Amino acid sequence: MNLETYQVSEELRRLLKAPLGSLILADEVSKSTVEERVKGCKLIVAVGDRTTESLFSMNIVPDVHVIDGLEKRMVRDLPVSTFVTEIRVRNPAGFISEEAIGAVEESFQRQKPVRILVEGEEDLLALIFAAKYPEGTAILYGQPGEGVVVLIVDRVSKELAVGLLRDIGIE
Repeated sequence: MNLETYQVSEELRRLLKAPLGSLILADEVSKSTVEERVKGCKLIVAVGDRTTESLFSMNIVPDVHVIDGLEKRMVRDLPVSTFVTEIRVRNPAGFISEEAIGAVEESFQRQKPVRILVEGEEDLLALIFAAKYPEGTAILYGQPGEGVVVLIVDRVSKELAVGLLRDIGIE
C-alpha cells in the first residue's frame, strides 16, 4: 500500500522546537492550571503519550488524543484512556502522511472522545490540528524537559500552521 507523505525539513523541525503556545512548566502542571488555560475552549486535543496520560490522571478527558506508544523515541505502554472512537494511522518519523491528515479531519466528525493511534510518530500532528480544527480549540502537547504547551487556536495560529504546512506541500 502506498503511503503518501510530506517530509518536514530540518529548518521547520528546528522552528517547531519552540512552543507554539503558552508553556506550563513541568512543576506547575496541575488540574487547576490546565483547566484555567483551556477555560472556554470548544474542544481539547492532546498530542503525545505523556500529555494524554497526564490529562487523564487529572480527570481531564480530551475530545481527541493522539498517541504512538513511544516517549522520547522509547517504547512505552499506551496511556490508559477513555475513547469511543479509535482511528489507526501510519505516520513515519519526520513526515506528515496523508493518512494522518485524514485522521485529524475524520476525528472532528466522529463521536468523542476519539483516540488516534499512530504507527510511527505523532508529534507533528499538532500542526495539522492547528490548521484544520476550529478557532477556540485547545491543543496540548509536551515540550521535552520543560512542561506542557497549550496552544489555543486563533486566527494567527491557524494562519501560521497553514503557512508552515503549505511550505512542505500540504494544502
